Amino acid sequence: MKRFFVFSALALMAVAALFSCAPSPEKVSAGDIVAQFNKSLKDQAVNQKFVTIQVGKYELNSDAQRLVLRQLQAAGLVTYAVDRYPWWEKSLKHVKQSYTVSHYYWGYDYPETKYRWVTKNVYNFEDHYIVTVGLTNKGKSLVVKNVPEPVEKVDPDLVQPEVDKSKYAWNKVDLTESWPEIHNPFLELGETQESNEPKASTRPSRSSGGSNDLDEGSEEPEDKTERIVEQRYRDYNSLNLFSETVVLKGYTVKAVKARNIQITQVDGRPVASAEVILKTSGVSDAARICNDVENGEKAALPVTLHFYLDKGWVLDTPSLEDADIDL
Repeated sequence: MKRFFVFSALALMAVAALFSCAPSPEKVSAGDIVAQFNKSLKDQAVNQKFVTIQVGKYELNSDAQRLVLRQLQAAGLVTYAVDRYPWWEKSLKHVKQSYTVSHYYWGYDYPETKYRWVTKNVYNFEDHYIVTVGLTNKGKSLVVKNVPEPVEKVDPDLVQPEVDKSKYAWNKVDLTESWPEIHNPFLELGETQESNEPKASTRPSRSSGGSNDLDEGSEEPEDKTERIVEQRYRDYNSLNLFSETVVLKGYTVKAVKARNIQITQVDGRPVASAEVILKTSGVSDAARICNDVENGEKAALPVTLHFYLDKGWVLDTPSLEDADIDL
């Protein structure tokens, strides 16, 4: 009898321990929220941030973008050189120009805008910057060959069977219906519908007046261009440009704390809300220059959790790729 009571007491203690460990709709832990959020960051492949730069020989006319390359050079991550190819062009062009015609009617004067082709000199300044960029050994140490991809979520309860549909009888035969073509009886043999349509006139149409008319017989001639510093133009056009994009390590984002945790009832169901604090770490010089990020920068992001009897509290995580994380 004593053994029976001892066994019963142990069984009751085990059941009590089981229920005490079971998730409760009245309580959610900050650690669980942080763990679920960090798992979601990793599954969506957004916990690591990267920097992309172009290496090789290519045209880069933006001084702001060249400044970034100069900063990367100062950080010892890349080698950088730049050549300038400037020249002035003078072109005799046939351009459409507006002019105003005044009309008088019953004592009133009203203008009408018309257009005509005129030949005039057009001046243009061409300014091209060719950069040559390479990675140093320090830069090569940051290269990432395989960028993490998001984990495809698979619901094990909804895994579909694999079926070979080619084994079915209706997929083994050609079931296409074939019908003879019925020709147009109103057309003679060999004649097509297009041949009966009137052909558009190839003669230039005479202007009938109007605000958008061009003077008759005006056609744009071939442009003739003169260049000062012609050699720079020739050198520029003889360049053999090439480039490729490389991916460098940037920094890591991780949730370090959950705060302002609340549990409310929505339509009779428990819903938890909180803020997770994100923190940066492992920031590279490339990220400091290109992303203006430092170690230890923080941001707060609101999250929501729903309670399920069979799963407990589950983080309702939106797409974090486009989330407003100001880091």
